[in-house]
Amino acid sequence: MTPELSLTRRCSRPAATGAHGRAPQLCAAGLLSGRVVRQWNVGMVQTTNKREWMQVTSHRCSVVSRLIATALLSVAAGCASGLNSLQKQELLAYEARGLKVVEDNETAAAWWGIAPGGGSFYTGNVGYGIVNLLLWPLSICWDPVSGINGAESNNYAMTKHHVQQLQNAELDALEQKLRNKTIDLSEYTLDKESIMRKYRVP
Repeated sequence: MTPELSLTRRCSRPAATGAHGRAPQLCAAGLLSGRVVRQWNVGMVQTTNKREWMQVTSHRCSVVSRLIATALLSVAAGCASGLNSLQKQELLAYEARGLKVVEDNETAAAWWGIAPGGGSFYTGNVGYGIVNLLLWPLSICWDPVSGINGAESNNYAMTKHHVQQLQNAELDALEQKLRNKTIDLSEYTLDKESIMRKYRVP
C-alpha cells in the first residue's frame, strides 16, 4: 500500500479537531508528503534507467571506436602508399611518349592481392606482405589496392631511372661532339636544350 493511499484512508475517517483544527491540516500535510514520496520514487527509477542507458550507449560507442581504430591501423600497417597526383600525371605523360617501363603488372598485382599477402609480395613489399599474411583473410579488403599501389610506385621509379639514363646518354654524346669540335658552342647549347625538352614532362 502506497503512503498516499494509506494517508487518504486515515484522513477519510472522522477525526476530532483540536482548538485550532490541526487534524485536517495534518491529513493535508500527509497527503502532500505521500505524493512527494511517490514522485521521488518514480524520479529515482527514471534516473536509474537513464544512467543504465547512458552506460550501455557509452560501452557500445567504445567498442565501435576500438573496432574502427583497429581496422584503420590494420590498413595502415598492411597497405603500401601509392603515387601522388603529380607523380601519376608524370607517369601518364611518359606512357604517352612511349617511355614508361612496366616493371610490375598492376592488374596481376591486384589479383595476387587475394592470396595471403600476395599483392605486397608480388611488388617486393615484403614487410607489408608479412602483415597481410598474418591478417588474412581480412587483408583481402586492402591487399589488392596495396598491390596496385606498389606496382605503380615500382613502374614510376623504373621509368624515371630509364628516362634519366636515356637523357644522360644523349647529353654525353653531345658533349663528345663538342670536345671533338664537330659542333660549336651555339649548336651545343641548342641541341642540349632540345634534349632537355624531349625528356621533360609538364
